[in-house]
Parts: sequence; structure tokens; C-alpha cells
Amino acid sequence: MRIIPSVSKSLLLLSLPLLLIVSASFAEKKSDGKKDKEKGEWIDLFNGKDLSGWQNAREPEVDSGWTVEDGAMTNKEGANDIATKELYKDFVLRLEYKTVKGGNSGVFLRGRTEVQVFDSYGKEQPSLEDNGAIYGQFVPKVNASKPAGEWNSLKARYSGNILSVYLNGQLIHDKIQLDTVSGGALPGGVTDPGPIRLQGDHGKVWYRNLQIRPITGKKAEEK
Repeated sequence: MRIIPSVSKSLLLLSLPLLLIVSASFAEKKSDGKKDKEKGEWIDLFNGKDLSGWQNAREPEVDSGWTVEDGAMTNKEGANDIATKELYKDFVLRLEYKTVKGGNSGVFLRGRTEVQVFDSYGKEQPSLEDNGAIYGQFVPKVNASKPAGEWNSLKARYSGNILSVYLNGQLIHDKIQLDTVSGGALPGGVTDPGPIRLQGDHGKVWYRNLQIRPITGKKAEEK
């Protein structure tokens, strides 16, 4: 009579590792599913192979002068600005970029609000024209620029006329209010939907890993 409990106890001990493995596997799949769902919220603006979904910002029927080089979008000499064919209103945008020494470009949100891209590494007091500035309107809180030739990461959250920007993980604009468009803006007002536009007529620049996540409803009011 004592053998049965002993056998049951042994079987229970033997089954515990299997249960733990199954539980861990289930948890991992559940976690992966969550990650996939979160990842699915982002839309790739650039596939790393060609310029599908992009066009000359002002003259769509004319070649923009941009090409793909080592998985990055880059401008040729004499290029124009390039923009997405799709228009966006409220969104979170993230991308990476690098410039040559003395490089100069810009990321136009909705085609009208320019986040300056410039070789400003090492400058102690950035100006309205330096890297990360909302060109001509807001100076970045800090100079978070990397040296020319190194990749910088940019993340911008734009909802209504409120904008927050991170450069290389540092907050450089904290919920600033935009009332006017940047110089050289495409037609339209500050809050009108517009394309993501990259400046290509000032100097050599590269962009990659461009993704956007539209925000709507209550999400547009979140931090």
C-alpha cells in the first residue's frame, strides 16, 4: 500500500520539469505574439531595396535624383527633395541618418515642419540652424549629434501641433507647439496631413530604417 504514493510522488517529480518546459514555451510564444503585435503597428516607409512609395516632393513626374546605396536612401548631386506618396497627420516617426562632413539636410514632418539635419557634432550651444533644431523656430535642448559619418537615430511624435523629438535617445524637443510652418514648406497649414519629406539639395546624406506609426483617437492625446 505504501508503494503507490511513492510511485505517484516519483511520477510527479518527473513530470515537473516537463510542465516547466511547456509553461516556459507557452510564455515565450505569448511574449513573441505581443512583440509581433507591437511591431505590426509600425509601417515601413522604405524597404531597403528601392524607392517604392517615394517621389519628387514638388514635381512627382520628375526624377528626384535619389537612389539606394547599401540599404540606405541617398541623394545624388543636384538631387531634389523626396517625399512619401502617402500623407500622414498624427504619427510617431523613427529613422536613422548620417551625413558627410559639413552635411546639411532636413526631415520635413507633414512636408512642412523641418527637423534640421546638420553636421553639428561638438558644438556646445546649438542654434536655430543646427542639427535637431526645428529650423528657424526652436533650438534643441541639447546637442545630441554624432560625428559626421556615424548613424544618428531620430524619433518624432507629432500630434496636432504638438511635437516631441528624440535624437540618439535624448529628448531635444519636449511637447513644443508649432504655430507656423518651416521655411520652404510644401503648401498647406501646420496641422494639415502631409508627406514625410527628406531634403536632398544641400549635401550628401543617407537615410535608413524609416518607419511610421499613425496615432488616432485617444492615442493622439497620450504622452
